[in-house]
Amino acid sequence: MRNKERFKNEIRALRTILMDEPYCKSLGSFWTFVADMHVALVSDRRITDKMQSSIQKIINNYHRLNQPDIRTKRLQIMDKMDMLSKKLEQCDYHKLYKMEKQEVIDSMKRWASRTGKLTKGQMVYCNKLFKQFNKKIQKRA
Repeated sequence: MRNKERFKNEIRALRTILMDEPYCKSLGSFWTFVADMHVALVSDRRITDKMQSSIQKIINNYHRLNQPDIRTKRLQIMDKMDMLSKKLEQCDYHKLYKMEKQEVIDSMKRWASRTGKLTKGQMVYCNKLFKQFNKKIQKRA
């Protein structure tokens, strides 16, 4: 039996995922893996149990993260992370310090885009950074 007939629903679901630009941006380099799985299904490549399991996890994760309440929460967190990055740029910290903090912010942003939330410790740290950056900006003004 051909893949197009056997995995018709999976092909359709992966195509939907790949067409969702905001979600694909949040995947980062994992996007290429999703695209490779789609190509494997469409091109009648042999699909192993491990590949089939990965495809199912991709689809389930997409559906979980695309629930309206989780999606809005994730987008709010991403916007807050962007705002934190902008605040950092406004501060006149040393270049190395800025790079370190930006790396931490980017890491938390990737985590939030993957899971749809931040841990309590991450939220506490973001609030601490926000207060610190605001204080620095006010001192400068």
